[in-house]
Amino acid sequence: MRAQEIRKEALSKLEGNWIPMIGMCLLTAIAIAALNWLSILLVPLLIPGLCVFSLNLVRGTNPDITNLVSTYKNYLNALVAYVLFAVIIAVWTFLIVVPCVFFIHLLFAEIFLEIFISPVLTAYALLMTVCSLLLVIPAVIFYYMFSQIFYLLADNPQIGAVEVLKKSAEMMKGYKWKLFCLHLSFIGWYLLGIVTLGIAFIWVGPYIKTANTIFYENLKSLTDKNTIEVDPLEVK
Repeated sequence: MRAQEIRKEALSKLEGNWIPMIGMCLLTAIAIAALNWLSILLVPLLIPGLCVFSLNLVRGTNPDITNLVSTYKNYLNALVAYVLFAVIIAVWTFLIVVPCVFFIHLLFAEIFLEIFISPVLTAYALLMTVCSLLLVIPAVIFYYMFSQIFYLLADNPQIGAVEVLKKSAEMMKGYKWKLFCLHLSFIGWYLLGIVTLGIAFIWVGPYIKTANTIFYENLKSLTDKNTIEVDPLEVK
């Protein structure tokens, strides 16, 4: 199933289910936003719960509001997995930000303030800035590597924190680019959300969440059959 077909199926699954899906997404977003930095304690409960809801919606198994807290028994493992995931991303972000700030500052001093008149130093600072920005790529790779952890927690209530990270990494081998392309195909919808000052995201968010769920379902069906070599975007 191609990205376009996944989006089409997502819209089909949402027919008659827009209101409950929008309600669940809004409830999750508001609850997490309300806690500000303490949201780290709520994300491991509500996001797997939202995944349970969206999986039930896609599978046609009567999703309901209680799904949002249905994974509470595995909360500790979900919290540890989320913290480990956040630490990995944070470390790479730190490795990106610190060098970038330093070398951009150096470039600013060279080019605009003319503190140092040295073409070699300017070229070096420019090169290091570019190299630092390239560190974004590993951060994106790590993000997509662990992108399935909440779906796995939703589907496997007893799975451990380290195990779920390993399982997500295994599932996404060869498919990180596929999921990235699926997300990229929503760029027009992201722009619509920005242009409408976030209003369109009320519909775009559930749409993307449903598409992500369908991608997971396709990927899961492949791993269950031990046919990883097949493209999840080509399987119905």
